[in-house]
Amino acid sequence: MKIEKAFVELRIGGQKKIPSGSSSGFSFIEILIVVAMAGVIAAAAYPVITSTMNHYESESAFELVLSTMRTARQSAIDKRRAYRLTFTAPGSIAVWRQDSGFAWERDRQLNMTENVSFSLPSGVPRIPMIPHSSDIDFGGDDTFMFRADGSAVSTTGRVISGVVYLSRNNDANSCWAVSVFGGTGLARAWTYEEGQWN
Repeated sequence: MKIEKAFVELRIGGQKKIPSGSSSGFSFIEILIVVAMAGVIAAAAYPVITSTMNHYESESAFELVLSTMRTARQSAIDKRRAYRLTFTAPGSIAVWRQDSGFAWERDRQLNMTENVSFSLPSGVPRIPMIPHSSDIDFGGDDTFMFRADGSAVSTTGRVISGVVYLSRNNDANSCWAVSVFGGTGLARAWTYEEGQWN
């Protein structure tokens, strides 16, 4: 009977009142426990979230370079005009197209985020199939062209292959590369994982 009385609502002045001695809401200790648990979960999730965001940032820069090369090649084929790409460290790509009078006209300028640059981190080997000596190397230059047949050539017209490396703050865990094979002009994507290029 006493237990039932504790749960009975008392009406005083038309409002519901909880009998004295019972509690409502949360105590300060309960709130502190919940806040501490949320802090522990946030601290555990922070490295995962940061790593994911860093990977996304470097991957999006890599996709920008790859799509720029592929778009320039396809435009050269479709429009029967040469397209020239110039890579400028730390992370800028200028695309030029040749007009009907053979003058060069800027098509677009693209910039990667400031944390991603054209660089190969120390300790990461270069792609062995492509002869090159720097982080941006298209026949010893940072500029190359796609001809109307889709092939990649140097600024002097010599068919060349080349590569550009990208990394986020020189981190080997976020290392990418895009290579171009001269005769076909096809761009290939590379990722550096577990000590090798794939």
